[in-house]
Amino acid sequence: MCVSGMNGAEVTHVFCSSGENVRLSCNNALSGCTSTTWTYDRHSEAVELIAGGIKKKDTEIHERLSLDSDCSLNIKNVTKEDRGSYSCRQYVNGVQQVTDARVYLHVLHGSSGVDETHVFCSSGENVRLSCNNALSGCTSTTWIYTRHSETVELIAGGIKKKDTERHERLSLGSDCSLNIKNVTKEDRGFYACRQYVNGPQQGADAHVYLHVLHVSSSSSQSEIRSGRSVTLSCQLYYDRVSCDSLVGSEGIDLIWVNQAGVNLQTDSRFQIFSSEQCLSSLTTTLLNEDHNREWRCQVTQRNQLKTSATYTVQYSGSSGVDETHVFCSSGENVRLSCNNALPGCTSTTWLYSRHSEAVELIAGGIKRKDTEIHERLSLGSDCSLNIKNVTKEDRGSYSCRQYVNGVQQGTDAQVYLHVLHVSSSSSQSEIRSGRSVTLSCQLYYDRVSCDSLVGSERIDLIWVNQAGVNLQTDSRFQIFSSEQCLISLTTTLLNEDHNREWRCQVTQRNQLKTSATYTVKYSAPTETKTPSPVTSSTSAAAPTQPGVKDSTLIPVSSSNSEKSSQTTAAPTTRDTTPNSPKQVIGIVVAAASAVLLAVVLWVICRKRADNRRGTNDSVEHKDDVTYTEVATHCTIQARKKEVYDDDKVTYSSIRGATAGPQDDCRQLYASVNKNHHK
Repeated sequence: MCVSGMNGAEVTHVFCSSGENVRLSCNNALSGCTSTTWTYDRHSEAVELIAGGIKKKDTEIHERLSLDSDCSLNIKNVTKEDRGSYSCRQYVNGVQQVTDARVYLHVLHGSSGVDETHVFCSSGENVRLSCNNALSGCTSTTWIYTRHSETVELIAGGIKKKDTERHERLSLGSDCSLNIKNVTKEDRGFYACRQYVNGPQQGADAHVYLHVLHVSSSSSQSEIRSGRSVTLSCQLYYDRVSCDSLVGSEGIDLIWVNQAGVNLQTDSRFQIFSSEQCLSSLTTTLLNEDHNREWRCQVTQRNQLKTSATYTVQYSGSSGVDETHVFCSSGENVRLSCNNALPGCTSTTWLYSRHSEAVELIAGGIKRKDTEIHERLSLGSDCSLNIKNVTKEDRGSYSCRQYVNGVQQGTDAQVYLHVLHVSSSSSQSEIRSGRSVTLSCQLYYDRVSCDSLVGSERIDLIWVNQAGVNLQTDSRFQIFSSEQCLISLTTTLLNEDHNREWRCQVTQRNQLKTSATYTVKYSAPTETKTPSPVTSSTSAAAPTQPGVKDSTLIPVSSSNSEKSSQTTAAPTTRDTTPNSPKQVIGIVVAAASAVLLAVVLWVICRKRADNRRGTNDSVEHKDDVTYTEVATHCTIQARKKEVYDDDKVTYSSIRGATAGPQDDCRQLYASVNKNHHK
């Protein structure tokens, strides 16, 4: 049976159960339905169901829709997915008439008209309890908790009641669901969500049964050590229902598994016993290799995993401190647990120690801002310490302490952070095919020795490829360990290695703890440019003569018989004809002879000048020696490519030295033209 009620002039709330047929009225309908449009809105997404009195056939529910003679919307065989807001609009000549007639449809789902849900979670987790019949907005929502026949109101009119023991752990979701943080076994029980509009309750309650799984040990922390026997109890806590009912009607089962998910019932080392169907115990004798090992108790419902609770074996040190080893690679984010955290974090202090120097990172739940890494730190809701973008410098010992009224509660929870880092011996520009590269993988640690990590923690470093295959088996790679916490890989790069990944993994008792990846990246090939021809000059520039390109002329001094003379350098030509070895030898000999002749002339010139100064001869002797042209040609053949280099040197005249100190040897050469050709 569907129930409707008004809440304002044009707002109607309609309640019905799943499987029923429902009619949504368009209270402001005009005569005839050709002007009628129905839209459906849920999750802020509007869908047009009826347009101009005609049913749209591109919707999921169009086959279950029909329009009545009074323009009301009929929905057959309602499901809980049909809940939401429906609006009826009237258009005449494209203009909307008056306002929307809005109808909120609420669907009750479950037996006896009550929506019942069973929720399973483990202690310490956060849980969300859904209010499936929630109206739009949560001001009409009330949450009630019942256990041992005692009922407590947790939420009233969408507002959290603050006089309850756990109000700090409660919050209301945007969909009116009830969120509970850090669940304890005391939170088990019966929760009901109710809706009120203008006082009267709308529809029936939405019932949620919360069942909490909890694992405990028969031994104290100080008694957990190798050689001792330990019994673990896994119990499903429930209320308002019987265990037999859960097992019978809900198909509940409890099983113990190892880290790989293998049922421990098949391992003769473990004795598993159930005194009742909602309690399972595990007994075993601890071994050295059990330190940090996890065993899980799982709850399944009709063979589907619902939740699990984990017990981690932690051997205490001589001081009774809870020690944990955490491994991560540089660049990752890491979470360090404060296993003995009290409710709330205002009592929590985190200390960091390396090189025997202790630094306070968190004090009274507040982050200290005078540390180098404070920007990368945050405190989790369970008081765990979160570190972003870990570096190898973050390795060391972290301690979590709890203080109440200035007095420390319990012992420290100590966490050793070990950081894995991979580096290359080559710079990025050297990474190319055909080159050899060496990669170093190192596990950085502090306050413990590598021998201790390998011995007690059974740490191992291995190199694997993208498929996880150990590279030690591939002869292409040379893998070497100078110490147990440092392993190097050397190989010659191939063309197909571009973008290939090699990973260095850290395993603890053959279980992968973390890995660091090196990706081969070849640099883009650089473009080689051939230098352009360069023309050089050995003196001050003079105007360029017609027909001469890329050369500089030098003024020519006059001789005895001529007042002035000027010689224009001959145009240079480019010889591109390949020369034979004999020609090359001849060219070299000619060039050497020209250089030798120039040196002899310069010596003669210098010697005559010295003689004239010695005899104080007033008569000037000027010897004119004129060279029309001295040209050298040299052809150099490079591998795979011929490059020709022509040097052409032209001397207009070389005159004899003039007695007296005013002689300037720079005037000996009229012009020197050098042309370089490829």
